[in-house]
Amino acid sequence: MPHAVVEGRFDLAALARAWTPLETRIGAAHLRGGPLYLGLDGRSLLLDVTTAEPGLTQHFFVRVAARDGGVMVRLEPLTDPQLKTTVVKEAIILVARRLRAAPGATGYGATNLAALLDPPA
Repeated sequence: MPHAVVEGRFDLAALARAWTPLETRIGAAHLRGGPLYLGLDGRSLLLDVTTAEPGLTQHFFVRVAARDGGVMVRLEPLTDPQLKTTVVKEAIILVARRLRAAPGATGYGATNLAALLDPPA
């Protein structure tokens, strides 16, 4: 399952308030993410995502969950997309990059998307 940990201290409520929707094209594919929902416990966020690729449209949620020393960004298992395409992985990457740029972030932790998070210059 694709995932990324972003290390640091985060105010998830403030992130939810400041969030602006994601929308991008990746080749012939289109990715749209928004809105962002704050969990009742204040320890998780859900981003509503739709990806459209030639012949395949998928709707799912990306979950941002608080954990010791940071947050985990991954697909929400209850809405797990049928195919983990490059565009689906890009949704996780875009969220992780935004969190990495947020106040309180200190870096990336464990991930199976390292080569995609910060491609070599």
